[in-house]
Amino acid sequence: MDGFDELSDEDRKMVEGKLAESEGNIRKKYNLTDTPKKPQTPKPVKKPEIECQADVAGGSDMARDAGKDGLFREFRRLVADITNESSYLKKTAIVAKLFTHGTDEIEFRGDIKLWCRLLLPGVVKRIYNLQNKQLVTLFSKIFGTSHVNMLEHLVGGDVSETIQHFFTLSKICKPASKSLLTLDIVDDFLEELAKLTKEEERIQHFKKIVSQCTPNDLKIIIRLIKGDLKMNAGAKHILDGIHSDAYQVFQSARDIDAVIDKCIGQTGHKSSVKAKISPLTPVLPMLAEACRSVEEAMKKCPNGMYSEIKYDGERVQVHKNGSQFQYYSRSLK
Repeated sequence: MDGFDELSDEDRKMVEGKLAESEGNIRKKYNLTDTPKKPQTPKPVKKPEIECQADVAGGSDMARDAGKDGLFREFRRLVADITNESSYLKKTAIVAKLFTHGTDEIEFRGDIKLWCRLLLPGVVKRIYNLQNKQLVTLFSKIFGTSHVNMLEHLVGGDVSETIQHFFTLSKICKPASKSLLTLDIVDDFLEELAKLTKEEERIQHFKKIVSQCTPNDLKIIIRLIKGDLKMNAGAKHILDGIHSDAYQVFQSARDIDAVIDKCIGQTGHKSSVKAKISPLTPVLPMLAEACRSVEEAMKKCPNGMYSEIKYDGERVQVHKNGSQFQYYSRSLK
């Protein structure tokens, strides 16, 4: 009988009694003999399968040990503060204040390298190979919700907000009432996620952390996976909050940990640093200084200049070796 397992014990007994009474009346009417039967025991009520299970042991203990500067909710708060500030200088000032005075307004005690790696997911990249539709597919199964409804909600929107919305509506995967995640837990989760390729493995891995997330936690984790925290701040604004020379060093080294070691050092105090080019380190393209007119360029170069000229699709390039300048084609002819 459809829905029988969902009835209360009292209602099931009443239904079973009515069925027995009806069967007795039929046997009496048609003179049917009873055959001994084993007593029927009501089937146990099938409980819904628990989709989300906390599987990161000691999460709350780890949060206490890490201190406030190691909590993921403080990371979320910084992201929100940077997002809500329109001035780039003030964005940098917000970062500098946290990394100097910490969340307790006294001293920063967190892992500054870890904070920077998570604040710059588009720079310090992990490869997850998870596009929007793949994320929707995974979470529709985790939340036990309609895949079609999630896709409709996603149209023209932000996948992190779609997942956050359906997380609050899920009946089988309830959000945590308070965030106890630490930055270490989230970083370890993302590191392991980058190694997984199969759908079932990813689902099981997400389940381990989703049950510990508030809706806002999960929203930011999804944005970390997508590589965009949507706070309108790049590497320059974050690194300038650590040290005035940090971004210049980063352009040469492209290694967050090395940049922080140079700028702050082992003692934790800021020191003056100079950028050094590291072998085999990619260099970002740099644009020349803007010039409004030919006359302005001539004033800036009173002793003459060398220029690159394009002839019939072939660009002539200037190569400098000490004080010697030579022209070459792109094929070095």
